Parts: sequence; structure tokens; C-alpha cells
Amino acid sequence: MIMNENTKIYICTHTDFECPVKNPVYEIADTRKLFKSSNSDGVDELFYSELRIYHYLATKAILPEHVGFCQYRKYYEFLDDVPDLEQIISEHGCIATDLYPLKKTVYDQYAHYFYFGDMDIMKAILYEVAPHLYPTFEKMLKGNTLYIGNMFVMRKENFLEAMDIVWTCLQHYLAVVGKDIRQRILQHSTLYLKSKGNAAQVEHQYRLGGNLGERIMSAYIMRNFENPKTYKIHYTEKKARPYRQLKA
Repeated sequence: MIMNENTKIYICTHTDFECPVKNPVYEIADTRKLFKSSNSDGVDELFYSELRIYHYLATKAILPEHVGFCQYRKYYEFLDDVPDLEQIISEHGCIATDLYPLKKTVYDQYAHYFYFGDMDIMKAILYEVAPHLYPTFEKMLKGNTLYIGNMFVMRKENFLEAMDIVWTCLQHYLAVVGKDIRQRILQHSTLYLKSKGNAAQVEHQYRLGGNLGERIMSAYIMRNFENPKTYKIHYTEKKARPYRQLKA
């Protein structure tokens, strides 16, 4: 077994699940154990999705040289047959999921399932927070591929830099629109709840912080790594579990 002694892939979860991997490179990061409450900053964890865990580890944990993430329902296709991640990172700089092809542009795809106004706000914020990343972000929005899932393995310093950008942008967004995201969605329900299926649920729309962050992270990978090593996503469930209901 390849040990990858200087690498950790965190499995993000907020619920009980049967873990399909046993390799010691993986470590479960459970929001219920990491946080005393789900909204200690006044924002429900659904807004941040897995990014709340990322931020916690970036600011509170002693991290290894290489840091990676997957989720309790989404893994890299290699599962327990973990390759030499450290050698791959030395050659490619980053491990990510396969570029996901869209029928529309990234911007239009976001606007189809979510409220495009939030993306416009985020564009303006990113221009101020990380102007060096903005051209890549804008180019990505006009293209039709992105790295999905907030899944990657990279050097610790890259992770900390990316997480600082993403988290700062999300805090600026909350400063603009307010922390009561549920009220914002309900007050503008015709803008947010216009699609069918999951996208028509308040709980799904509430995850907009994670979705915006996912696109910033995708742009970060595109800008900083010329040839990242990519893998398909292995899904352990064909359908997501029902969202827990937000408190009124």
C-alpha cells in the first residue's frame, strides 16, 4: 500500500453514512463534531455546504503537506486503491475531478438553476478581493466546463490561499445581502424558486454559498495549475438524501 504519509483527504459529512473507504489517507470531518452549533455566525451551515468544514480546517487544524477533500456521497474513482498522491502533486500541482461539460455556459447554467443576481454580486466582489483571479473567473463563466464538487487535492499553501479567497468573498457577499438567506430566498421566490425538482426547494437554493464557492475554486484551479491530474467522481448514492428542513 502506498502510504501518502504527508497527505490527508477529508471526507465531509453532516450525517451518518457507511464509509466505503478504509485507506488511512482518508479522515472523516463531521460538522456535528466540529461545530457546537450549526449557525454559530448566524448563518445556517447549508449556505456554506462543505466549505464550512474547509474553513474550519484551514484556520483551526494542523494540516499535512497536502490537503484534499471529498464528500460522504462523492469520492474519487480510485477509492481505496489510492495512487501516489504526493508524486502526482509534484508533477501536476493539483488533483481535481474531470472537467464537467455543460450544454450552456457556466454563467447560463448557474442562472438556470439559481438566481443570476448572486453571481453578478460575486463577480463584483471577486474583482475587488482577488483581481488577479478575476480574468480567469470571467473566462470560466463564458466557457462551458468547470471542476465540480469542491473536490481537489493540493499543497497546503495552495489550499490556504484558495480558501482565504473563497471565504473572504462569501463574507463580503453576506455583508451585501444580509445573513438571513432564507428570508432573502422567500422574499424573492420568483427569482430563486423558478426551476423544477430540487432547484425549486428553499433548502437547495440555500446552498448558494457552496455553489458560488465551487465556481471560485474551479477558477482557482484553472489559473494556478496548467495540467491538473483529474479523476472521475464515484457516487455512492444515485440520488441525494432529502434535505433537512430549515428552521423557521
